[in-house]
Amino acid sequence: MCMGYPRLANVITPEVFVQAQILWDYNALEMPPRDADVLLVMGHADLGVPRRAAALAKQFKYRSIVVSGGVSHEKSPLGEPFGATEAVAFQREMVALGVSAAQISLENASQNTGQNVTFTRDLLAAENIQTVQLVHTPVMRRRAYATAMRQWPGPEFFVTSEQTTLQAYLHGRNPARVITTLVGDTARILAYPALGFQIPQPCPAEVKQALQWLITVAGYDKNLPDGFTEILHSFI
Repeated sequence: MCMGYPRLANVITPEVFVQAQILWDYNALEMPPRDADVLLVMGHADLGVPRRAAALAKQFKYRSIVVSGGVSHEKSPLGEPFGATEAVAFQREMVALGVSAAQISLENASQNTGQNVTFTRDLLAAENIQTVQLVHTPVMRRRAYATAMRQWPGPEFFVTSEQTTLQAYLHGRNPARVITTLVGDTARILAYPALGFQIPQPCPAEVKQALQWLITVAGYDKNLPDGFTEILHSFI
């Protein structure tokens, strides 16, 4: 049994998958990658993030590449050795994939998504930054964009991630953990604008209903913002 998460670690029901797919599609905010002043590789335990960033660095032109994240992990969600802060592990992965270490700046202190943005903003304060390419996980694309738009006024942002489907992304991972994370990140898109963390995002009724079902019926409620269950009804 996966302690702290609903259902069995390797089993989700067809209905859970259907509802999770709705949230996945909503969070899959995708903008065509292009040249930019900054390639901002945002911290996570998922090594698919720096791998996507390395591919972009070979295809597009960036004046600055910043890997951001001061959180340390022992392993990735796929069980790959991590053993460093996110910034250090991301730099290591990108260099292994052919990106020059001299191109990459480390922001090695941030502890969350907002700090990924604000600490990088401060690191590059002396530069005239007009465009920023964000790279995060598939689950975090919309949140990454909404956070950057609030926390770093001025530049144009576009976001991308590893190119994959929900079904493929679940393979080799703990499905309950992935869906719990997906639910929590979607809840934050609704709750965080009022706290000043993100800009508001449009959220269709279908998404809100899927979110409510996964929380109240299926029990994916272990990664919600504080007090979210009490105010859930106000978003539906």
